[in-house]
Amino acid sequence: MRRGCPPAALAVVKRAAEIEGRSVSDFVVTAALPSGTAHHCRDANHPPLAGASAGACRRARQSRKTCARPAARAYGASPPHRRGEVNDGFVIAQLTAAHDRQAFSCGAAPLDRYLRTQATQDIRRHLANCFVASPVQGNVVAGYYTLSAASIPMTDLPAEQTRKLPRYPVLPAALIGRLAVDRSFQGRNLGAALLYDAIARAIRADAAVFALIVDAKDEAAARFYRHHGFQAFSGSRARLFLPVATARKGGVEG
Repeated sequence: MRRGCPPAALAVVKRAAEIEGRSVSDFVVTAALPSGTAHHCRDANHPPLAGASAGACRRARQSRKTCARPAARAYGASPPHRRGEVNDGFVIAQLTAAHDRQAFSCGAAPLDRYLRTQATQDIRRHLANCFVASPVQGNVVAGYYTLSAASIPMTDLPAEQTRKLPRYPVLPAALIGRLAVDRSFQGRNLGAALLYDAIARAIRADAAVFALIVDAKDEAAARFYRHHGFQAFSGSRARLFLPVATARKGGVEG
């Protein structure tokens, strides 16, 4: 395959294969399949988030132009090769005393205050877990999210979601209560990477989870979650959910 291949084209193919988490040979074989063979993760209002080799090639070409900014992998994209790693510059781990929380500033005072003063208390009382993204070579908190147990009343779900479910009054869920990125690190897809990490943790949890729940604080936040496959509960635009089965079909693995 490499014989006679221009170096620039080969570099794009290598990068595209890396984005999809495949070997170069497997990527080339998949790219040669008929259109529509590769799997896509879609929602009702957005184009595929990942899966097509042509899209991977396009992203690979773009990444060569912006190589100074490592692309965080988001929901729908190929998962990191090493669990817990967001990209070459950040890792996600549970919040500990070693993390520097006091300088965190995302632009929303309640979210800043929670991380500084309340997060460790919630962890200690088993009310929520808090996971933070930090630079590999530092302990600064670049972003964080919280994850806790929740439940969904069956009557809150759209009819298409309940049609094949048992008639239980409530369903088990995981709540992403807070998600924020420090202003110094915004614009690097870190929020999407944190969301991806939360989804992956919910999928591999020992306790069964039907869906993840979020409460969008404004329309911009709601658009962010809808873009990543979440849909609104019946009668609510601010509270959204993502079935774990849908996440699995989109390529997210625990």
